[in-house]
Amino acid sequence: MSGTPGVIVFSGRDGRSKYAHDFDKNNFSPRFGFAYKLPRGTVIRGGYAIAYNGAYQGAVANPLIAGFSLNGSFTSTDGGFTRAFSFRDGMPAITREALGPGFGAVRVGQAPRFAPDYIQQDHVNAYSHQYNFTIQKELPGNLLLEAAYIANLSHKLGGVNVNVNQIPLVNGRGPAAQSQAARPFRSSTTSP
Repeated sequence: MSGTPGVIVFSGRDGRSKYAHDFDKNNFSPRFGFAYKLPRGTVIRGGYAIAYNGAYQGAVANPLIAGFSLNGSFTSTDGGFTRAFSFRDGMPAITREALGPGFGAVRVGQAPRFAPDYIQQDHVNAYSHQYNFTIQKELPGNLLLEAAYIANLSHKLGGVNVNVNQIPLVNGRGPAAQSQAARPFRSSTTSP
């Protein structure tokens, strides 16, 4: 064993929930709107809503495809002078790695081929209070005057993704060496 900390687990397997994190149960998003016509060509309108970002939007979607996508890499045997394969012969077989604790592992010293990302177990959805109030007044000469107040107040917004498995920097500069062994969670379950 390499003594490498951590294993990769997959949602919906080995007794785990099908959700990648705890379900955020308080996502109630009411909507309210109104429009009222006053005398002499005046209308007031307003609305309010709570809107949630999806749990798996943007960058967080990448960890969810690990192990479930299928990619093939085909290389010419002579540096590109001949094709790697011919379509008339069919696609070469692409195998899918087994989903388990050793997923993506390579021997210590080999180039990593997988850097695991994850979603925090207590991940909560960002949400926004969105509201508006508008007054419209019809003016002579087929003109319209409109004044509006529109606002969006957001909470629990996420920040940039942080890779906790980066090779440590030295004095705030580049790593001392490009070595997989320097990663906190090396992609290996066996020693050379």
